[in-house]
Amino acid sequence: MRRILLPAPSTLDLLKYERDVYIDEILKRTRLLFSSIDPNLNRFGIVDSVDPRTSLEGDTRPFVVRVNAADPATVDVLPGTAVFSSGEVLPISEGAFRLPVPGGVGTKSVVYLYFDESEVDPVLTRYDTLSHSRVDFLGSSSSYVRITTRAEYDTLSPTDLERTIPLAQITVQEVVAGLGTTTELVVDMGNSSLDVNRPWFSVVDLEHRSFKGTGLFSENNPHALSLNDISATDSFTLFQLHLDHGMIVSKDETLAKLPGNLCEEEILAGAIQVDIAGSVTGVAGAYWFRTDNFPTQILRATDPQKIKDYAPMRIPRSNIVFLLPRDEYIPGRNIFVYYTTTDSCEPPTELPLTSLEFKSKGDREVIISDGLIVDNVVDTVHSFEDAGPTPQRYTVYLDGEGYFQRYPQTLSCYKKVTDLGFTLQEFDNPMVGRGRLKVALTNAVAGPTLDVSVQITGTSSDGSILTETVSFDSSWAGNPVGSCSELESQFVFTSNYFSTITNFIVTSNVDSGPDASLTFFADVNPRDTEELSDILPVAETLWDGLQVCFLEDIRPINTTMHLPKVTKHSAAGIPLSETTISFWPGYMFNFWVEDFDKPKFLCTEFTDTSTSFLPSLSTSMRKEEEGLHRRDRYVGRPIAVRPHTSTPVAIRFVPIEPDRDFTMWARFFDGTGVWSDWTPLSGFVSPQYTIDLSVAASPVVKWQVIVQGESKGLITTYVTDGPGIPASFVFDVGVWDRGTYT
Repeated sequence: MRRILLPAPSTLDLLKYERDVYIDEILKRTRLLFSSIDPNLNRFGIVDSVDPRTSLEGDTRPFVVRVNAADPATVDVLPGTAVFSSGEVLPISEGAFRLPVPGGVGTKSVVYLYFDESEVDPVLTRYDTLSHSRVDFLGSSSSYVRITTRAEYDTLSPTDLERTIPLAQITVQEVVAGLGTTTELVVDMGNSSLDVNRPWFSVVDLEHRSFKGTGLFSENNPHALSLNDISATDSFTLFQLHLDHGMIVSKDETLAKLPGNLCEEEILAGAIQVDIAGSVTGVAGAYWFRTDNFPTQILRATDPQKIKDYAPMRIPRSNIVFLLPRDEYIPGRNIFVYYTTTDSCEPPTELPLTSLEFKSKGDREVIISDGLIVDNVVDTVHSFEDAGPTPQRYTVYLDGEGYFQRYPQTLSCYKKVTDLGFTLQEFDNPMVGRGRLKVALTNAVAGPTLDVSVQITGTSSDGSILTETVSFDSSWAGNPVGSCSELESQFVFTSNYFSTITNFIVTSNVDSGPDASLTFFADVNPRDTEELSDILPVAETLWDGLQVCFLEDIRPINTTMHLPKVTKHSAAGIPLSETTISFWPGYMFNFWVEDFDKPKFLCTEFTDTSTSFLPSLSTSMRKEEEGLHRRDRYVGRPIAVRPHTSTPVAIRFVPIEPDRDFTMWARFFDGTGVWSDWTPLSGFVSPQYTIDLSVAASPVVKWQVIVQGESKGLITTYVTDGPGIPASFVFDVGVWDRGTYT
């Protein structure tokens, strides 16, 4: 620090120098304490234990401004301590009272502290002149408190503002009293009208304040921390402990307990196709169409007049919806379909495509990947430009940084073997995680003497050098560009797992032909690669060498941070359904299990005017209850029965934990081509909750149920006296993903 040296003779000039140094250093250090160097963090102002802007007129906190009780045209200011932006510290031990407020009705004024000093105690100098001997505080507390109009305050110079700390804004307000009017003063000690009002002095640790997370900054979260910034252990985040891999949390925006938003889409008759051979749907003669989005759940399908209640089914993980050939649909008519959809990372529905453009995060949706919440998708377009002309299956995923990636990962792009020669080559991309290498040979000439060998060098998980040679021989077979399938014989795999890769070299090239080419991939996947274990899977694709020719939506979506899974009631559904056989000997043809806490067969509404005792024809459920509350109402959509020719026997319903006010209604659509009347609970036969189908015409095409009152779920079994037509795949009937049982 600057100072005088004592051995030197002291003079007035030297003493003045030392005094000025002390003043400058004290003020400078004070300003550094409250970070005057950063205007965004500058914390000069009122010394208080809590935010001064939260003060109320009745408080006794520092510098509270209140209307004087004896003279309501004036205000009082309580004592306190303040630190000014100049670095000056002002302690006021006594308040200022009965300060007049200028102006008439509507006038806004500012009460503020203004730092000043006075030179006092004159003494006689050696030159016989009077000079003040010291600088001191002003004579009274009220001398530091000023009141001026807001307009005048806003014109203060920067030099004056450096000496200023606003305490309150006062408004003169007119009040009707009896037959006349009076005025009153309204004191505002907040910062909504005067944003610089009542600043709060605090020491500022710049380094500490700079440590910020990825969350939203607020007064309650000064470090902007989010769950992304908080680890559960030294190795795992909270999300990694809760989830096996990434997922999308899509809140039930439209319907309670169903993820996503409700979509209504009109399918034009020209877009509805007939699956003549059953090659698309697994049911010959089914009517099928594509929706504009990937449904998270199908809710309803009906005609334009909203009269017919079709039984829609969806091919899992696709946007293909279909109706059975014996449903009510009349060819040539449009179909209105209702479904829920989730925007986050939704794949495109129209193929083929050379690149995939995914949707961004939607409202009330959260993306979790790599154990972190991904706030934004960085690039919604994912290119396949490095995939080369080799048909292959890929899984597209979103990583924790918001980028779409895929595996197998391309390590070295498509290159002709003749161009590679027999020289050492570098890989184009590093590996993401540990895995085997997958090498593709393309455009070679198949033959008994074919021999293409490649030596690959890298490192193992312990860091040691790892070298392996892979070869293509007469067993190789090519897969032409445009083939929408992967041919295993076109690839070879390393037996070793590489953690890193260094280089490769072609060691043999015999009779491969002039166009033979190599492409290198890392066969990394979440099953055995730590770096991918927590990613968000998005889409399964097939690349035909030119474009993506096939795609499935594999996003895990739920309303809460739990991965979607088979209903918790499915395990009980199997033995209960099998028990049904003891009552009606024959074939258990289909059974379904519904979970009213996570419903799968829900409908928005339906049309039926034939029965007067039905409740409202739309679903009404609350999400704060497990299952159905006693005042809840569940409307199931019409459920398609697997095609069959055997005779119907019965439909048996087994409610799970029914309780107060439980009731239900059911109906079916059979070979007569019409719906049955709704059967109420009182009309069911023994064993309880059973509809006798002895009068029904084969086949039963679909059924529907309404449940009202407390219940956790519903197990439904359909029994016939003979087998049905085998289905070629599992669609969304039966016990969730467990299929249809006979």
